[in-house]
Amino acid sequence: MATTRNCRNLTPAPRGLPRVWRVAAWLATLAALAYSSVPMPEATWLLAPSPNWDQRADGMRPDTVVIHSTAASGLWLNVRYLRKPESQVSSHFVIGKHGQIVQLVGLGRRAWHAGVSEMDGMRDVNSRSIGIELVNLNDGRDPYPEAQVRSTAALIRWMRQIYDIPNENIVTHAEVARPLGRKNDPVGFNMRALRRRSMPTDG
Repeated sequence: MATTRNCRNLTPAPRGLPRVWRVAAWLATLAALAYSSVPMPEATWLLAPSPNWDQRADGMRPDTVVIHSTAASGLWLNVRYLRKPESQVSSHFVIGKHGQIVQLVGLGRRAWHAGVSEMDGMRDVNSRSIGIELVNLNDGRDPYPEAQVRSTAALIRWMRQIYDIPNENIVTHAEVARPLGRKNDPVGFNMRALRRRSMPTDG
């Protein structure tokens, strides 16, 4: 079973989050950890629940990770947008420039990140995937710092110990968005290196 040692980097979101959401998020996350022996990634992990989610179709388990870039700077600016009900978008995680991991939606739920999309003939990519937003301007010049890449790889390694996610199912938003060319993110991100670094056996 997980212990508090596994959770030492799990910290609550800023005070702006309603107290009842903070408490509920803590309880849900700690309950999930109590039934898992998989240690969490070594990164600052924050909780900021978004209301923008629904249930995965037919109880599907995730087998895909979709990597996005935010196209806007600032970790909490992007988190606030993804938590607005009127935005009608969300992701499971946002990862900041310094490697902070912010979780908005539970892994068992469908976040609204891929939009109109298709993968292997399936149009409901959101039901089969986990969405990760990387804070980046998506202009091809804004860098993805090592701390951000390291946290992204560690997060995926952790998820791959829970779900069966093959390398070919770690994809970009550009690959699954329809029609092709509708999205281009994450521009300039090294997906080949991410797939290599996120292998479960990679130290």
